[in-house]
Amino acid sequence: MHFRSALCGSVCLLFLMLCGCGAGNAPAAGRYPVTGTVTLDGVPLDTGLIQFFPIGAAEVNIIGGALIKDGHYTLPPQSLLAPGKYFVRITSVPPAPELPQDPAAAMEAAATAKSPVDRIPGKYNIETGLTCEVTKQPENTANFDLKSQPAES
Repeated sequence: MHFRSALCGSVCLLFLMLCGCGAGNAPAAGRYPVTGTVTLDGVPLDTGLIQFFPIGAAEVNIIGGALIKDGHYTLPPQSLLAPGKYFVRITSVPPAPELPQDPAAAMEAAATAKSPVDRIPGKYNIETGLTCEVTKQPENTANFDLKSQPAES
């Protein structure tokens, strides 16, 4: 059960980070939307998370993110970004399997459950090489075509 509780806590924290809190949904002045698509081996990514981290410039200190669903994402109003360059991290961890209804079987399943493995290779998330530039446009589009295996030469 500890693994499931930790996973639930992480998802709740991520949700709060993406949704923001307190000031409503109004975007701040000087922030711009980003939308796009994400595919893995040519197929729209069914579910995942995309995050934008500023590169270098001190004036670009806003981090944004959005959920990916059916290959599409749109930054919500509270996650719009200031103009500048960003590293992009994309993750997609499959949902944990449902636990059996029987309490003893559920405890056994939770105790032996393996940590979920991200379907997205590290070169697109923890060791990201992906970048995006946000401009002062009413809409910025950033599409990402990810490959699960390196191209053969």
